[in-house]
Amino acid sequence: YDPNDFGKHCHGNTHGICGAMQDGIPTLVGKNIARFVQKLVEKNTNDKSPESSMPDHLKTMLMHKIIYIAAPTNQWPKMEEMKKSLKKSDIDVVYGRDLDNFLRKRYSKCPEDTLHDELHDFLSLTEMELCSTSTVFIYSGGSSWSRNINMERQAKRMHRWDQPNSWFLPASPKG
Repeated sequence: YDPNDFGKHCHGNTHGICGAMQDGIPTLVGKNIARFVQKLVEKNTNDKSPESSMPDHLKTMLMHKIIYIAAPTNQWPKMEEMKKSLKKSDIDVVYGRDLDNFLRKRYSKCPEDTLHDELHDFLSLTEMELCSTSTVFIYSGGSSWSRNINMERQAKRMHRWDQPNSWFLPASPKG
C-alpha cells in the first residue's frame, strides 16, 4: 500500500490494512503467506481425489514456490523485508524492482525519455498480466487495480484459490 495514496484514509488507525503499512509487518505477512503456500502445496500435491481439479501444470508451478509481489515503488524496501521472510520458508520472491531491472535491460535501446516516461505504465501493465495469469492471486480488497484483475480471473475461472490480503495480516487488536 502506498501511504501517500491509500494511507490518507487511515486517519491514525493501526490495525487491519492501515497497520500493515507499519514497519515490521511485512515480515509477519511473509510468514503468514508462507504457511498458506505450504498448505496449498501439500493439499494439491497429496490430494488424489477426483474433486481435486488443479491441473498438473499448475501443481508443478505451485511446487516451485515462486511468488510475484506487485507493490508501489515506494514500498519496495518493505518488499525486501517480505522477500527475506519468505526465503526462510524456501519461497522465492520476485517483485517490481526485479521487473524494473528486466524492463530497463530489455528495452535499453528505447530513447531514455520515452522509457522513463512510460516505465510506470509498463510495470503496472506487466504486473497486471502476471497477476491475472498466476496460479493464486492474493488481492487487496479496496484496490481498483486488484478488482480489475479479479474480474479477469473470474471470467477465466482461475480464481478458485484466490484470497484477500487481509487473511495474511496480523490479528487486529480487540477492543
